[in-house]
Amino acid sequence: MNSSLTISFNPDVVGPVIRIKLEQEEWNPYVGYVSKAEAVKQIGNYLFGAGTFGSALDCGIEGQTITSVIYAYPYQKDLGYELFTSYGTLTGGTSTERNVQEITKRENLAINLDNEITLSYPALNGIKNFQWVGDVYDEEGQIVNKNSITYTFNNIDKIKLNKKVYGSLKLFYGVLRHKCELQVTMREEAIENRFSAVVYAIYSDGLVFLEISPPPGVEESAGYTGYDCGGSPGNIIPGDTPDVYGPKTAGADRYIEVNYCTQEVISDSIQTHTEY
Repeated sequence: MNSSLTISFNPDVVGPVIRIKLEQEEWNPYVGYVSKAEAVKQIGNYLFGAGTFGSALDCGIEGQTITSVIYAYPYQKDLGYELFTSYGTLTGGTSTERNVQEITKRENLAINLDNEITLSYPALNGIKNFQWVGDVYDEEGQIVNKNSITYTFNNIDKIKLNKKVYGSLKLFYGVLRHKCELQVTMREEAIENRFSAVVYAIYSDGLVFLEISPPPGVEESAGYTGYDCGGSPGNIIPGDTPDVYGPKTAGADRYIEVNYCTQEVISDSIQTHTEY
């Protein structure tokens, strides 16, 4: 009697295919910070009365709501996908209300004997300009004629050179992107991550997500009486007169228990002690 053992191997598990890139527009450089000029104004308001010198602080928040621009860069022009957010209101996330933009990206790349280059964004509208900056060298350190270097493009995000070289490459390429707007209102019940939100794109064979970054300092200043906005230690609150040399009170420790998932406060207690 013959017997046989059949062994089958499952193919390697392949993760979801990345078909879209999500990006949050950076906050302006001075959002959440106090410039030297603004600090002088704040001191003037403190000395001569609130509003004397106006205010130019930009904290990136209106009332208790932050507004952030989100960009979606599809890796194919006819990609079917939808955008959603875990918290807040997302405008422009559906295919029927999509704001389509065509822009040119500039990218500077350091080539170190790599003959295949991956772009930071999908260049669905093609390579506009391919330019070497300075001399280009081969593996032996000899200068290479730039005109002898050619490339092929896969029409998405990969460029392949015909030879391995060292050099600096400047590229201009056309990008297709979709612009959305996310509004997130502060969670009153939370003491941390009050503006936490995740934007995610779902398509036929996968998904990608992006964790949103709130403006600098907004977690500390939002909803705090006395601040117009900001949160930088450089802010001076009009009418506030700290008694630097006055009597000190006994110390205290605050113990807060928070639900990790919802950020809701479970318990909040203060225990005083005799140490100063």
